[in-house]
Amino acid sequence: LMANHPASITVSRLRSSMAMVCGDGQIAKGGVESRHSSSGCAELLWESTFPDVNTFDAGYLTDWGLMHRENTAIERAIRQVPAAKEVMDIAGVLEKMFCMGDGRELLRG
Repeated sequence: LMANHPASITVSRLRSSMAMVCGDGQIAKGGVESRHSSSGCAELLWESTFPDVNTFDAGYLTDWGLMHRENTAIERAIRQVPAAKEVMDIAGVLEKMFCMGDGRELLRG
């Protein structure tokens, strides 16, 4: 499928240039300890590029980006502190009023 792309991304080209597949939790499972749902596209791409993946000592060379792991940990911590949750809810309302933010409040409101 990707070989038809104008960049001519073939499996052999990927094998010679790909060192790791990184992404957020939507595409990267994050390893055996992950607790989020994911399509696992990063792992699927790695496996289709390197079908002999079991020969690598490291296994899958995929990564769930640190920024997203930190955001998830921070959000969980905020949910456990009622005062912090209230501050974040107020910030969300202000973001909605002034059309700023990541869009979550705009869709929710």
